[in-house]
Amino acid sequence: PEEVLARLKDTADRLAEERAALPPADVLQSEPLSAGCVYGVYDPFTRTCTVARAGHPAPLIVGPDGRAVALDVPEGPGLFSTDSALFAPATVTLEVGSLLAFCTAELLSGDRAAELITETLARPGRSLQQLGDDIVYALPDDTRSAGAALLLARTGEVSDHLVATWDLAQDPTAPATARVLVRDRLQGWGLGEDTVEATELIVSELVT
Repeated sequence: PEEVLARLKDTADRLAEERAALPPADVLQSEPLSAGCVYGVYDPFTRTCTVARAGHPAPLIVGPDGRAVALDVPEGPGLFSTDSALFAPATVTLEVGSLLAFCTAELLSGDRAAELITETLARPGRSLQQLGDDIVYALPDDTRSAGAALLLARTGEVSDHLVATWDLAQDPTAPATARVLVRDRLQGWGLGEDTVEATELIVSELVT
C-alpha cells in the first residue's frame, strides 16, 4: 500500500506543478488542491491486512465479538501536501468475519458521528448493504450532503484444501511444468476452461 500511495503522491505533485504554472489570471492557478487516500490489502491466506494512509482517517475494525477499534496506522502527508515524509504501513491479523470500515473525514464529523458508526457496525446479523444503509440514514442530512463516503468489507479466509504450492526448478522447463500443474489442479477443482486458461497464462508469466 505504501508504494501505491507514493506513486499517487508523485502524480499529485506533478498536477500541483502544472496548476502553479497556469497564468495568474486563470482562476484555477490559485485554487488550493487537497486530497487524501487510504489503501488496504487483505490476504485471505494469512488473514493479514496491511494499510497505509495519506491525510485520511484510519479504517475501523469491528471484530466478530462486536468490539470496534481504529487501526493504528501512522498518518502520512496528504497527497497535495508539501511534506515529503514516507508513508508507513501497518499490518494486523484479523479474525474471520471481522468488518473493515473505510470512512472519509466528512462521515466522522460531528459530536456523535464516530460513536454512531461503531455502534451501528456492531449490530449482529446485518449484511454489508444493510449496515451501510443503517449508517447513511442515521447520519444528519448535512453529513450526507457533504460528500461523505463509506466502504465496508468483511474478511474471509481460503481453506487449505483450496491452496496449491509447488517447488519448481530454475530452468527453461519451469513455465511449461507450471502450466501442467495448474491445469491439472484447477480441473480437479472443477473450474471452467476460461478460468483454467487465464490462470495458466498468469502463472506462466510469473514463473518465466
